[in-house]
Amino acid sequence: MKFRASIILFISLIQCTLNAQLFKDSWIETYNVEWTAPSKDFTGSMPTGNGDVGLNVWVEKNGDIFLLIGKTDSFDENANLVKPAGIRLHITPAPFASDSSFNQVLRLHQSTIDINMGKWLVLKLWVDANHPVVHIEAKGKQDFILQVIPGIWRTSINQLEKTQVSDLFHNLYGPNPHPTCTYPDTLVKQADRVYAYHKNRTVFPDGFKVNMQLQGMGEYEPLNSNPLRDRIFGITFQGKGFRADDQFNLQSIKPARNQSVEIYALTLQPATQESWIEQMDQLIDHCDKIEYFKAWARHLDWWNKFWSRSSIDIINPKGTHDQGWEVARGYNLSRYMNACAGRGSWPIKFNGSIFSYGIKENPDYRQWGGCGFWHQNQRLIYWPMLAQGDYDLMLPWFSFYKSMLPLAKYRTRKYFNHDGAFFPETVTPWGTDISAHYGWTPFELRKNPLDECTYITYHFQSGIEQTLMMYEYFSYTGDTAFAVNYL
Repeated sequence: MKFRASIILFISLIQCTLNAQLFKDSWIETYNVEWTAPSKDFTGSMPTGNGDVGLNVWVEKNGDIFLLIGKTDSFDENANLVKPAGIRLHITPAPFASDSSFNQVLRLHQSTIDINMGKWLVLKLWVDANHPVVHIEAKGKQDFILQVIPGIWRTSINQLEKTQVSDLFHNLYGPNPHPTCTYPDTLVKQADRVYAYHKNRTVFPDGFKVNMQLQGMGEYEPLNSNPLRDRIFGITFQGKGFRADDQFNLQSIKPARNQSVEIYALTLQPATQESWIEQMDQLIDHCDKIEYFKAWARHLDWWNKFWSRSSIDIINPKGTHDQGWEVARGYNLSRYMNACAGRGSWPIKFNGSIFSYGIKENPDYRQWGGCGFWHQNQRLIYWPMLAQGDYDLMLPWFSFYKSMLPLAKYRTRKYFNHDGAFFPETVTPWGTDISAHYGWTPFELRKNPLDECTYITYHFQSGIEQTLMMYEYFSYTGDTAFAVNYL
């Protein structure tokens, strides 16, 4: 029976591989993105991801490869969606020492980034479509050493000089009532792996409590269930034949022509350092038990099915890339980036998703802030998914509104003394309005309980439109369980 099961598995893996190979030459390949020169810096980064974990990847002129790692649920003490960490890959001998040849390709059909350097080194980077694992595979025509260096910029307590409108303590009409501070990350090493993580501290003033109490939600029952408190998010990286040094770098023990490293991402809340490391080790053990070719075949199968759902392919009969082709590529690349960030536990953020790269001194910076979800912008991401058939990518968006419903009902009863639920235009991850728009006059001192920002004082059609989108989802899918549990 074991031999028969192995044969069946082998045949299924061959079938997945053949399907992916047949798909390789199909329509989406023509929209790949190819670069023929290294990037100046992070502004020349290329995205890839698996729906929850995202990468910004670029190569600089010295031959170092950089990764900024994003995750859909890495909210810090200020409810800002930040990067868990960065990674720098350093190769010895230098890839461009004798030849400056370079090629970097985003291959949409298999969701990989392929890099060719100096005519002797090839790298493939991919985020497993079914597991929170980043694979880095390097192959050379000569032996080389690969060094993996963690990029950590949150190294001390730092007060932000300037905040954005969505930040918890931002004030539109005067000085901020409280300072906004960021807090350091932690590095831990074992013999063959390195952990880099951020643990949200208990801070004063607590932005969550300040926000809730300001808006009259101080007596709301789940007040003590702060979704930010004791949240830990981070990464672990390891490689067979690698060891960690005292600087928390990981390096291949000896030169070889083939080197590979895996990066794992995990968020837990609430968690301690011990419980997070334990859960991370369990995640690594689970993923390590999956045969590489099995994971790769299933990864290709997921992307094959994704691109098979629907397509827009505009072909110039003369075979040249005209404006119509450019429009089609923009559409397909936008859909790809949504697929790379749309299957996590939180919705895709309108202002950069998990692919924002910030500024030089702060990769976490994003315009309009990291805390708020703005419905009038968020909806533009999700409406097209109905026609695209990307129903799985819509569920985090619907789940977000479902999770806010109890608070919305409580707020409606308190503000207007009737049953029902209304949602403000801009919401925090737990469902209140962002403080900047609500204003800093306490609820108890107001004549009007709504936003002081006049642009959105009466701007709460989001609940109506969200209900319409849910109804359309049901009409497209016929999903009766969704109708009962969500709509």
